[in-house]
Amino acid sequence: MTEKQTKEFKSIRKIRSGDKGFMDLPVTCVALANAQGGTIYVGIEDETKDPLPNQIVGDEEINDTISRLRSLCFNVSIAASERLIHQNGAQCFEVYVAPSLKSIATTSDGKIYMRVGDKCEPVRNEDLQRLSIEKGAYQWELLLTRTKLEDIPNENVARFADDIRHSDRVKSHVKQMSDMEIIEHYNLMDNGTMTINPEQTSIMVVYVDLYWMCLCVDKLVSLHFEIKDNQWIR
Repeated sequence: MTEKQTKEFKSIRKIRSGDKGFMDLPVTCVALANAQGGTIYVGIEDETKDPLPNQIVGDEEINDTISRLRSLCFNVSIAASERLIHQNGAQCFEVYVAPSLKSIATTSDGKIYMRVGDKCEPVRNEDLQRLSIEKGAYQWELLLTRTKLEDIPNENVARFADDIRHSDRVKSHVKQMSDMEIIEHYNLMDNGTMTINPEQTSIMVVYVDLYWMCLCVDKLVSLHFEIKDNQWIR
């Protein structure tokens, strides 16, 4: 058995050597939760992949480990196995970390980590937006563009609203709204200024009258457009 993206080995010394050693565990929990989840094998030495000879783990020690981890991790679901007996007769236990599907997991001091292969890496600023989008935690509608509603041709607004109305993912009461009501319903405008979806910034184009439409239609209706010779191509 080797370490990989969903498996991590921690020596029993990690939970017995005070706060300095123990703090490695919440980092691993957060990193696993922000990826696919996984299992931490507590009491298994990283070098030998076996527990120390004659190693004993008490129920109180397991419960205390889980309690401390829960206090040191936010948005992380953690559970422990019962005491396990290794083939060499020594004892260990497992900590199960569920993936955090709708929120970003952090340590109690606000740090964010991500599992990359078998490593726990701090999340960089440029990765934070992507992670937020994956978790559905990024409020893209709160970011404003420099585009005013009056800069958008009326025919583009009408086409956007028409695409919304023809989507099978839109509720019937939304389809009955006016063009402007649809824009306001999806928070695409704030005091006359258009908002932006950073999930689709890769398709931003220089045509001010078209670029926010590309962003919003792809986000809301899953219609895919491209710009060719300054024209809409479906």
